[in-house]
Amino acid sequence: MPQLEEAMYRSIYGQMLLDNRKKLLALFIQKVRQTMPSAKTLDDRTLENSLFEFITSIAKIISLEADLDNWDLFKENVEASREHGKSRAKIASYTLDQVISEFRLLRSLIFSALEEDGTFPAIERDKILFAIDNGMTQAATEFAYERGFKDARLSKEISAKNLALDEANFLRNERKQRETFFSTVTHDMRNPLSIIKSSAEMIVKRPDDLPSVLKYANKIIKNIDRSNVMIKDLLDSKMLRSGGKLSLQKVECDLGSIIKETCEDLSEVYGPRFKTEKIPTVKGRFDCSGLKRALENLMINAIKYGAPDKPIKVSLNQTKTELCIQVHNEGNPIPLKDQASLFEYYHRSNVQNGSQLGWGIGLTLVKGIAEGHDGKVEVRSSKDEGTTFFIILPI
Repeated sequence: MPQLEEAMYRSIYGQMLLDNRKKLLALFIQKVRQTMPSAKTLDDRTLENSLFEFITSIAKIISLEADLDNWDLFKENVEASREHGKSRAKIASYTLDQVISEFRLLRSLIFSALEEDGTFPAIERDKILFAIDNGMTQAATEFAYERGFKDARLSKEISAKNLALDEANFLRNERKQRETFFSTVTHDMRNPLSIIKSSAEMIVKRPDDLPSVLKYANKIIKNIDRSNVMIKDLLDSKMLRSGGKLSLQKVECDLGSIIKETCEDLSEVYGPRFKTEKIPTVKGRFDCSGLKRALENLMINAIKYGAPDKPIKVSLNQTKTELCIQVHNEGNPIPLKDQASLFEYYHRSNVQNGSQLGWGIGLTLVKGIAEGHDGKVEVRSSKDEGTTFFIILPI
């Protein structure tokens, strides 16, 4: 395992970053090829460019006990960033927006890697943000200079200011989303734990009342299962966010039965809100529990955000090439501007003016489960037709 020089080693996260450089860059290259058409034909070495040195510089920055005003600390960071911007400028199909997007992607991957075992200290997080923002600005201005933008000096200043403003807004929104997310998770986790505690207390008070003991024991089991699902959702969504794939257990089962069973289970909680349409028997190899989780997420979303006096329609259709599960609700539509980012981690739409709390990870899981079956998830929403989510699976 490569080690930082002993004199500068102050942080386990700096060492973690060094140890994971190759893994991070491999994931970075994979993601860039998936999201940027300009990168699809480029080889690994070209895409990596000087980012190996850039990540190394960040590891040193967070490992040194130094002030962010010490620019000597950022020398390697600046050099690697400028080299990246200069090299990208020589690729005709690359744009300034794509250079900026690369740094944002790298930031997301770094945080996902370092947060695997929980959150890390704020001071080190701030150093990483500062280093990446500085690198982004340096790369962007070098890109602009190499492309021969008119009045390069002015272009550099404008680019730096615009980037700083853009990043400040981005980080402010991200911080707000994180705070809302963790507040909601804490609130939701407290509910089953409170029920478990109160049920256990009732058993202690009335240990000889067998019907009462069975009643409260079942409550405990039910809410432990509920907590387990919440924790599994968190872990799976985190894996998806960091670029991983869900581990699905596919067995022979009937998709129609899964849908009917899910509707019956949720009807016990929410009442007779669900109306099933065209639920044929469709046997195949599926991850039964995974698809049930995906369907539950869509149906609970429909309860939260749909019109309370209208039924929620669930259907299953089959063609020669694919299966399509549909969950439809009436009510206020999802704004068009939100639909593209609806399946992102932390995202919550402004449906019903944001009056309903949600973790912002449910739809990320739905997407991950669908893609684990080589399928996809889509949404259509309008004032006249309501909102329909589609899980589309190939046959």
